[in-house]
Amino acid sequence: MARNDALLIGPDGGVLLPAAAALADGTANPTLSKIAAYLMGRNTDGDWDTARLVGTGGGTNPGVLKAARPLDTWAIYHEPAANTTATITRVAAGAGIRHVCTGLLAVVTNTGLASPGAVRVYFRDGASGAGTILLATYCNIQALTGEMATVTITGCQIQGTANTAMTFEFSGAGGASTLELVAMFGYDITA
Repeated sequence: MARNDALLIGPDGGVLLPAAAALADGTANPTLSKIAAYLMGRNTDGDWDTARLVGTGGGTNPGVLKAARPLDTWAIYHEPAANTTATITRVAAGAGIRHVCTGLLAVVTNTGLASPGAVRVYFRDGASGAGTILLATYCNIQALTGEMATVTITGCQIQGTANTAMTFEFSGAGGASTLELVAMFGYDITA
């Protein structure tokens, strides 16, 4: 494709158009009918573009356009019993598929007067306790009943490695009177 390609962005991804001249009429202006035909799977000559179609079989409906869009959206959480480490893992999705994290939530709360320990929260590209640490922070609370600390990250697009798990977890249990919760949100894409 030429360097002066245009990018049209829709609600579920983008479509790369060829140079404007390829979709133009005799006056070098792109025509709506040529742009629409291209977006429906025709090449610039008006024939079905089988390289950009899935399920091609010829005829009047040879398939659908290939597009980069989320394969699966997901939200997972873990809220274990008191004095138990909260950890969640989105397992590897298979060859050529990567997880994209769009949000993280970690909460630790003190339900009694015991003095809780300082706990860390880890976001990992990989398995629990072993994956590459992408984010690490402390989540500390005081020895007061009802004391709570929260880590919230939203609006991100953190891509993991293809065919690799993604984990969000506390480093350990906070103490006898603590409760932990972790949640992770995202979607999967082809690598």
